Amino acid sequence: MSTLKETRATYLSDRALTGEALLEARFDLPTRYAWFNELSTPERLDFFAGLLETLVNPVLTLPNGKRRTRQVALDEYLRGWAATAEVESGSELLQSIQAGRAGLRDGRILSYEGVFGDVPR
Repeated sequence: MSTLKETRATYLSDRALTGEALLEARFDLPTRYAWFNELSTPERLDFFAGLLETLVNPVLTLPNGKRRTRQVALDEYLRGWAATAEVESGSELLQSIQAGRAGLRDGRILSYEGVFGDVPR
């Protein structure tokens, strides 16, 4: 008996892609989704796991009790990944985050705890 992994293949440009190849392939996507090509293999694994969770989650209620549609949940999920890819692409925001982390590590910037001590949150 063969496994799903052995029997399933996706065809792209007349050639079969295995599951592993899908995690590394570059796709001709609409500009809105081109960020997907910038994701690393581990990020693509996380993306697909979260996408599946978003699609099958029966609870479509926000913490405040407000209902949302599956399409809204999917749009929020995709926007979150698009923002992640943008930050990781070397944008000014990523550079600022890295500089801040370096400043904390080097002691040039005090952490929240270093400024305020043991403050209840």
